[in-house]
Amino acid sequence: LGADQGASLEAALKAAGVDADDAAHEDQWIFYDNAQCALTLRGWWLCERSGSWLLRVPVFGAGLELAGYEEVTEPDMVLERAGLVQHAEAFRQGVVKNVERLLEKAGVTPFARLWSERSTYRFRYVDGAILPVGDIGSVAGHVLEVTLSRLRMDSSFAEDQAVADLLFERGVGARSVLRATLADFRSKGTCGSEAHVAAEQELATAMAQRGFCRTLASMAAFPEAVVYLSALRPVHLRQLQRAQVPSM
Repeated sequence: LGADQGASLEAALKAAGVDADDAAHEDQWIFYDNAQCALTLRGWWLCERSGSWLLRVPVFGAGLELAGYEEVTEPDMVLERAGLVQHAEAFRQGVVKNVERLLEKAGVTPFARLWSERSTYRFRYVDGAILPVGDIGSVAGHVLEVTLSRLRMDSSFAEDQAVADLLFERGVGARSVLRATLADFRSKGTCGSEAHVAAEQELATAMAQRGFCRTLASMAAFPEAVVYLSALRPVHLRQLQRAQVPSM
């Protein structure tokens, strides 16, 4: 969603008496790869989130369908799984304790940086109306949960042509692209039930009517990164789509 669309959705939730379940917290995300996009072309996503490292590696089930992701969080194992065995050993021995510096020596550098502030809401969606949940065990209607991630994107790692195109098309309004909102909807009903399917269809129709037509794959490793690529690194994104990287 555009930042204004996200604000409109959040305002509608609050106007209906739906409050966030938790206090908003902002994280910084930095995503890494080399110049050949060797990691992301394999569907591997390496990032630093507010000082902690995370490597997500796709796991495939029967028929080579994406089943989920393995998460590697220990810095030395992140380096080793990424194929940087000597760098991992240097980290273990204390020769170099800065993971970012080790990655840079191997030619692995940031390709995206953004900040995400999240709030989660639970509500009932009945006949096109947003209603507070109340006592979930006794109220009618299907309960939905939405997590809104308000994104601020750093253009420092954008592709030059993408920036030039945005400036040509939007002029001073190009800066609005640096802000977006991710809305992650989850049904709290029984998956596959008639009520569950009907609620999802009704919600999808309502979102389309509000102009929220762009959807991301539910199995995307990092939807935030996909938003960044779409806005500021379209050539990189097209490479991943041509390579049929899962959930692009």
